[in-house]
This record gives sequence, C-alpha cells and structure tokens, in this order.
Amino acid sequence: MEVITKKQLAPFLKLAKTLSVLSAFGFTALLLFKDIYFDGWEEKKETIIYSIPMVFLFFMWIRFRLDEENTFQIKLFAIDLSAVFLAAARILGLFWHSGHVLFILYTFLTTKSKIYRLLCIPFFALTAGFKIYWGDIWTPLFGGIIAVVLFVVRLNVEKNIELNKIKAQKKTVLNRLFKSYLLDTYFKVVMCPFNSSTLSADSNFSCTISKKLS
Repeated sequence: MEVITKKQLAPFLKLAKTLSVLSAFGFTALLLFKDIYFDGWEEKKETIIYSIPMVFLFFMWIRFRLDEENTFQIKLFAIDLSAVFLAAARILGLFWHSGHVLFILYTFLTTKSKIYRLLCIPFFALTAGFKIYWGDIWTPLFGGIIAVVLFVVRLNVEKNIELNKIKAQKKTVLNRLFKSYLLDTYFKVVMCPFNSSTLSADSNFSCTISKKLS
C-alpha cells in the first residue's frame, strides 16, 4: 500500500523536485539573513555554521528521495517520518541523541543517490568537528545507534516489498497460463467436435491449432 502512487505523482514529480531544490537554497538563505542581520555573527555563529546547513540537507534529501521507486510505500514512508521526527525532536531538547548524526547517517545509508551521499560527507565532517570541540561523545553515539536501527528496519521492509512483488508477478503469470490452458481445453473438448459452419473463423483456427498440438 502506498500513500500516493507513482502514477498519481508523475504529473507533479518534476515540480516537486524543483520546489525541493528551491526550498533548500531559499530557506537556508532566509535563515542566514535573519541570524546575521538581526542577531549578528558573533552571537549566532554556531547556529549559522552548525544548524542552518541541516535545513539545506533536509530539502535536498527530499529531492533525491523523490527519485526512488518505493518512496511513498506506507511502511517506508512511516520509517522516514520517524527518522525526521526523532532528529527534529532535538530542537526542543527532547531525548538524548544527536539529531544531526541520526538524520545524516540514516539518510546516507538509505538514500540511493550517490550525489546525495557525497553531499553528506562534509556534513559528517562538520558535525564530528563540533562534537569533538564540545567534548560530546554520547549524543552522537545514541544518534548513530538509532539511525542504524531504523536502517535495518527499513532494509527488512524493502526486502519484504520486493518479495511480495515477485510473488505477485509469479501469480499473474500462473493465472495467465491457467486461463490459456482452460481456453485451449475448451476449444479441444467442446468446440472442435462440432465442425459446423456456425463456428467462427477464430474458433476454427483455434480448433486447427489444438488438433495440430494434440
């Protein structure tokens, strides 16, 4: 089950990707302007360097996630939302993990785009630098553990989705073969004995084929 199907999203997909990129640059620029203009560099330098870039990464993640096939599959969507919620919860000081580490590591592990993964590297370095500077060991450790757990859960769900797709494909093929067998049997047993002029050209053709095969 999907929140929205790819077919339904297709007409808006290009627009959604464009808006994601524009939002990444737009919101980042807006927040930078607000902090620098109203508060000043000295007062907000840690926020400007450490926190605001995550807004950029978040919207870029959405842009690359939209390229993936199962983005809106309901279970995977719920796992993504859980990761975002837990990461964002640190803004309110909830829990004891690093929201930066959780989000960066989770999206790095679960996003298929190589471009996005490369984009994560400087964010990893930046976050690690601040954590070392602050002497903070435990919050990135907890954040990393949560990210890995969510990654493993998502991986198992993806495997189940692929297995279900394979089963559905096999079932479709078997149904087609069974219908074909029934149709062939019908022409052999029921239609072919009546070699009358009332049979259509298609029926006579099918009978001829059936006789040749038998």
